[in-house]
Order: sequence, then C-alpha cells, then structure tokens
Amino acid sequence: MTEPDWAALDAAWLPAREAGVLGSATTEAVIAHAAGYLPAACRVEDEFSGIDLGTGAGVPGVVLAALRPRSNWTLVDASERRCHLAAAAVHALGLDERVEVVHARVDDLAADAAHRNGYDLVVARSFGPASEVAECGLPLRANHGHLVVSVTEATLRQWTGASSRLGVTVQVQRGADGARFAVIQSDAPAPERWPRRPAARRRAPLF
Repeated sequence: MTEPDWAALDAAWLPAREAGVLGSATTEAVIAHAAGYLPAACRVEDEFSGIDLGTGAGVPGVVLAALRPRSNWTLVDASERRCHLAAAAVHALGLDERVEVVHARVDDLAADAAHRNGYDLVVARSFGPASEVAECGLPLRANHGHLVVSVTEATLRQWTGASSRLGVTVQVQRGADGARFAVIQSDAPAPERWPRRPAARRRAPLF
C-alpha cells in the first residue's frame, strides 16, 4: 500500500481550519484518531463500502478511504459549505473515483432505497446524540456490517444500556490515541419505521 499524501491533505484542510470546522487538532492527530473507527473486520485488503455521517471537512471518512484503498465511501453532510471542504480533501488525496460527497440530510438517505442497508461500515464522529445516530445510522448499515461511533464514558453507557432495546451488540475498542469507540452490530435490519420524522425523534428519542 502506497502511503497517502498526508501533506496534500493538510494543505487542503487549511480553509477548514480557518473556518473552525476541524478544531485545533493537528492533521496527524486527526489521522491517528480516525484509524480507531476501523473494526478488525475491515482489513487493508478487504473491499467494503462505508458512509460517514455528518462528515464536515471529511473526518473521519476521507482518512478511512485513504487507509483502506479498496474501500468505497459516501461522505454526507447537510451543509453545502462543508461538503465543498470535504470534496477538496477527497481531491487532494486523489480519491475522487471511489469517494462521493453527498449534500443531504442523513435521515433522507436512510429512507432512500438506494442507500438503506447499503453500507458495510457506518461511522459517526460528531453527528449528534447517540439516539439520533442510532435511528439514522442503523438503517444504513448492511446486516453483516458495523456502526462505529466515538464515545465518551457517558455515551458508551447510553449505547450499552439501550443495546437490548435496539437489538444490537456493543463492543468497545480503543484507538491509538486512547480514544474509545463503540462497535455496534446486529444480524437484523433496522425497523422499517426508522428514521422517524425529526419532530417525532425530538419528542421521543429512542433512548
């Protein structure tokens, strides 16, 4: 595997940094953290499809696409401006042929037959509350696939506490930087009623 051109990515992310989309983390730190989203099932030689919910400037999706050269990705964000930032990162790494940036709401994609149950790996970094990630992200996951989210102690308790209600198993893995990730799996598809309309989700979150 050829080492990705991380310097080109760093340069492409300069506008995102100036806009405050990436925060204060260095590109090296972002790359190290992003690698933690990869479960053991997604080996370097594997072909798989992934989707990044609320990708922002392309984190973690664009990094994961670079680290797994046989994977194909959809990076989705509801902000057109952030989609432009993510597209610049994709182009900087030469990933245009296997990474698509989509300007859309995640819940709209989850209700779209072209995307529903269509991804081996679904990742979310700062998409929203755990209940929102579950209701919008689980319908996008193929039955054999994984939903992987970065977690704090509090959000991990939320996921594990709701696992039986959601019909999923939750495992924890640690990243190289000490971050923790919840790896969520199920052999069954998400209920057809998910995701509900935004107002319904706000009134009665799943957990």
